[in-house]
Amino acid sequence: MVSLLGAMVVPIMMFFMLTGMRARNPENIITFENYFKQTDIFILLMIGTLLFGLLATYVFNREYQEETLKNLLTIPVGRKSLIISKLLVVLIVILTWMLVSFLLTLILGLLGRFEQLSVEILGKWLQLYLYSGLLMFLLTPSVILITLLFKNYIAAIGFTIAVSVVSIIVAQSEYVLIYPWTVPGIIAIPDLFVETEKFTMIHSWISLGLSFILPLTAGTIYFEKTDIN
Repeated sequence: MVSLLGAMVVPIMMFFMLTGMRARNPENIITFENYFKQTDIFILLMIGTLLFGLLATYVFNREYQEETLKNLLTIPVGRKSLIISKLLVVLIVILTWMLVSFLLTLILGLLGRFEQLSVEILGKWLQLYLYSGLLMFLLTPSVILITLLFKNYIAAIGFTIAVSVVSIIVAQSEYVLIYPWTVPGIIAIPDLFVETEKFTMIHSWISLGLSFILPLTAGTIYFEKTDIN
């Protein structure tokens, strides 16, 4: 529930920022298109990494903290299936949080009397919010691997903070197209950044794909071969 409130922070924060700008300049028109876009960008490039990383850490680490993993492994379900099941939980919750963010953005936009709302805009951004959640989900295996290795929250949380800080720095360079934690923003909102001679969207997809496959494979192998004490 605390993390859900965290997912609601971005729409609220962007709402007050945009209405504050309108108060200072009454001629400034605030559109739903811009409100949806700015909120999604902030989730993709900043707070999403922290929130979704915390979620993945909790789902995979609680068995170690509560010492229930040994009991869980006595049921006739393989360790690989257990990881897949937990990944599905993470995905479902992430998509739910993105849906909540979308609905809250819509409600606040209506309360703030933002302009140019249409069925087309709603359909477009509903798809983009869920798509953004799916792309952010592809980054969770790195946090999961760290959780499995260190079996505590501190290492995983430290990792998500570090990659989020680096995202701010990388966002100002051409490496934004290949840095895994900025790539979801590149893919979900293509007009956010421009391809360069050095890096293209193909490189972005490769970076994101490797960030999902490599740590997930390593984490699965480690979890299957490690004795549970």
